[in-house]
This record gives sequence, structure tokens and C-alpha cells, in this order.
Amino acid sequence: MGAGWSRILLPIKFTRRLPAAELQLARDLARTHRAKLMLLHVVPLSPAVAADTGIAAQYSVEAEEDARRKLKKMADTRLRGFEAEIFVEVGDPARTIVKQAARLGADLVIIATHNRGGIKRFLLGSVAEHVVSRCPCALLTIRPGA
Repeated sequence: MGAGWSRILLPIKFTRRLPAAELQLARDLARTHRAKLMLLHVVPLSPAVAADTGIAAQYSVEAEEDARRKLKKMADTRLRGFEAEIFVEVGDPARTIVKQAARLGADLVIIATHNRGGIKRFLLGSVAEHVVSRCPCALLTIRPGA
């Protein structure tokens, strides 16, 4: 691993649950390693929205702007004092996280797992599982509330 991590990618999914555990871990590691934090939100397109290109374009523009505002607020408040960059992409979250980790030169990805099992996991898939199996760099998974 060499001198440590210098570029930490933190995928953020906006849900009712605040990403407190992921942010705390990212802050601790960034402080220890003097690393840059890269916040990434992926705007997923549902098949129904993607089927209508006019609706898809409008939806993605609005969703991207909203995500940028939320990530900027997060960086300005919860990551004050840290070097942080914001990235918003549209696409499949799992594939996009892996692609961006490589493109941005991340040497660590911190991702939350959501403890889905059984039929929910089968129907919804698992972003974390995909990222774990394909991540091009070191990866830390954290269980929310842990």
C-alpha cells in the first residue's frame, strides 16, 4: 500500500438515513492520511424514465442539480476543513462507482452495506456486492449504525 491513502471515494446515496458512519470513517482516514475526499452520488435512471428520452433528460438534469446542492452542503458542513471534491453521475450506481473509482484514481472506496437479504436482495440487487467484487482499489464496507 505504500504511504497510505491519498484519494478516498465516498459514494453517497440520499435516503432518510444520514451517512454518519461513512462520513466519520472518511474524516478519520482523511485526517490520518492527509487524503482528499471525493463525494460521489449516482443518479439512477429507472427503465420507465430511461424509455422516454425527453423525460429522462429533464429528470437527470434536475436530479443532478439537486444532488450537487446536497453534496456541496455536506462538504461545507460535515466535511469542513477537509479537501473534498463533488461528483455527480447518471447511470447504474454499482457500475458507475467502480468506473469512477478507476477514473478518479481512488485508492480507497468507503461504501455502506444495507443488510438486504433474501428476496429483496434478489429483486433489488446489491450495489455493495457489485462494488466489492469489481472495485479497482482498496475497499472498506461499513454497516450503517455500526
